Amino acid sequence: MNPKGMAAAVLGVAFLAFLLLAAFLAGIPWPATGPAPIPIGDALWRDRTFEVLLQAVILLGGVISILLLLEAASLREVGA
Repeated sequence: MNPKGMAAAVLGVAFLAFLLLAAFLAGIPWPATGPAPIPIGDALWRDRTFEVLLQAVILLGGVISILLLLEAASLREVGA
């Protein structure tokens, strides 16, 4: 396996482990329950924690893939 493939596998497993750790060990109720009698700011964010975490993981994965594509393109230009 080439180094990029190995790095991709390690990063993929790390993202999956982080997501599963956050989802199952953080005690997030699934499905989300209705807001409790707490301040409205806390009520809005408490049930959306998993959603925000998932969006952050997707965004981070996209940034890493774009950086890998840019690196591949720059290596092709240098090698050509």
